[in-house]
Amino acid sequence: MPAHEFPKLRAHPAKAAPAISGTLRRADGPRYAEVAATSNYTFLRGGSHPEELVQRAAELGYAAIGICDINSLAGIIRAHVAARQASIQLIVGVRLRLLGIARPSADTVTANDGEPGGGPVGANDPEDRESDETVPDAALYPATMGAYRHLCRLLTLGKRRAPKGECHLWVDDLQDMHPEMQAVILPRRADQADACPHESLARGSRAIVETLRIPCRLAVEMPRQGDDDRMLSLRCSLADSLGIGVIATNEPLYHDAARRMLQDVLTCIRRGCTIEQAGLLLHANAERHLKPPEEMHRLLASCPKAMEATLELADA
Repeated sequence: MPAHEFPKLRAHPAKAAPAISGTLRRADGPRYAEVAATSNYTFLRGGSHPEELVQRAAELGYAAIGICDINSLAGIIRAHVAARQASIQLIVGVRLRLLGIARPSADTVTANDGEPGGGPVGANDPEDRESDETVPDAALYPATMGAYRHLCRLLTLGKRRAPKGECHLWVDDLQDMHPEMQAVILPRRADQADACPHESLARGSRAIVETLRIPCRLAVEMPRQGDDDRMLSLRCSLADSLGIGVIATNEPLYHDAARRMLQDVLTCIRRGCTIEQAGLLLHANAERHLKPPEEMHRLLASCPKAMEATLELADA
């Protein structure tokens, strides 16, 4: 009897690709670690498997790769196995999508809040809903098993409050954070589309920094959208006003630029529209892929401390 009665017609993309040997990595070039890659375990957002992201990072000579899915650690196991095979360091993280600064009062949540299936009434996708309190995402990176357990309990709290497939957390839930945790504040696309993006980002970032009371950094990027230099200057000024550092990221959604079309389709499925109707719901270009360290250093040449911070986070 065959081992598999119904063999797969096509091999898993990551398993079909050859493993990347650590000896192929370039050690003489500029060093960079991507800390906020989104895999396909962030449903209908990421366009690549964790293994593909890890293997591509090793191929490009990254010092480390951070898989940081939204409200989930589901892709970490596959990423861990791939990182061992490719001899590259894996940074474990979770990108928390926060619903606001303060949790609503008891009269605005359902009676079974705190039980599986309970939670406040709202849109299934917090990114798509309108909110009076626009707050950035908070990516958390545990440095020890104790911090990892704390992060798992936090995710369990958010998922128990919400219907299946959702996670309801507010900035207030980040109090008493484990001291061996690090954080990166990641502005959301809604901030950039807002009439006063910097003001809303500053308000939410300050609330996160004051609540966490652990090492925090503000993410900076160069997504080639026309106003990159202005946004970089604003974020560096905001970080200075908050007393925190900055950290570079490309916030990749896929390992190769060729996956951009797939990611566009995923966005349309999530938003319930066609490609023709999507418009500004889609990313403006195909820049959300893993770029060579040399290119990241060139794009952020005016902010070398942001590049150095990626290595500091990887070594923590």
